[in-house]
Amino acid sequence: MVKKLWIIHGWTYSIEPWTSVVSILRSKGVEVTQLRVPGLTSDSDAVWDIDDYVEWLHGELEGADRPIVLGHSNGGRISLNFLKKC
Repeated sequence: MVKKLWIIHGWTYSIEPWTSVVSILRSKGVEVTQLRVPGLTSDSDAVWDIDDYVEWLHGELEGADRPIVLGHSNGGRISLNFLKKC
């Protein structure tokens, strides 16, 4: 069984700091998806609140059975609010 992990970065404009972590995880057989947060590492002209981010994450994880999400800083805040609402 392939392990899957979704990573949500913190309040930053680059996913590059996660490159070495992702490389190590993949070498251990983990399928990693780095999510690009709207307004930070993905373009968005809208002003987002936590409910918007939770809805976005819901869409990103749609169809995943019991997803494992690693959220750093703001990504952790999004993940925790997602968990609380879902």
